[in-house]
Amino acid sequence: MAGRKNGYLGIILIVVGLAILLREHYDIDEYFLRSYGLLLIGLLGLFRAFSSRPRGGIYLFSILTLVGLYYILGDAGVYDIERGLTTSVFTLIAGAALFPRYLFGGRNWKDLLYGTLILAVGAIFLLFHLRVIPYYTFETIIIDYWPVALIAIGLAYLVNGLWPRRGGNSEGSAVV
Repeated sequence: MAGRKNGYLGIILIVVGLAILLREHYDIDEYFLRSYGLLLIGLLGLFRAFSSRPRGGIYLFSILTLVGLYYILGDAGVYDIERGLTTSVFTLIAGAALFPRYLFGGRNWKDLLYGTLILAVGAIFLLFHLRVIPYYTFETIIIDYWPVALIAIGLAYLVNGLWPRRGGNSEGSAVV
C-alpha cells in the first residue's frame, strides 16, 4: 500500500518539478502548464493504476485527465472557459470519472448509479448554461418534481437491501 502511494506521489513531484523548470527557464505560461500538467499527471496516474492490483486511484486520475483535456481544449480556442461552463463541465467530469472506476475497479453498482446521477445533474446544468432550458423552467421542475428525488433515494435503499452481500454472515443467519 505504501509503495503505491509513493508511486503516485513520485508522479506528482516529477510533473510539478518539470513544470517549475519549464516555467523558470523557457518562459512557458502557467495556463499551458496547468493544462498539460493536469493531463500528464492524470495519464501517468491512470497508467500506474491500471498496471497495479488493486486498481486504486482510477477515479482521481480520471478526473485529472479530463480536467486537463477541458483546459487544453479551452486554451486552444474550441470554447470560452467561463464560470458557468466550468461548473457544468466539472460536474460532468465527476460523473464520467466514476465509469472507469466501475469498469475496472470491481464493478460496484453504486459507482454506476452515482456516475449516472452526477452526469444527469451536470447535463442539466450545461443545458441551463447554454440556455437550451430557460431558468424559470428550473424552478418549475424543482417545485413540481422534487418527490422524484425521494423515489430515487428510496429505490437506491431498496436495491441496496436486496443486493446479495459478499462474504460473512448475513444478518438473518445464525451461527451454530
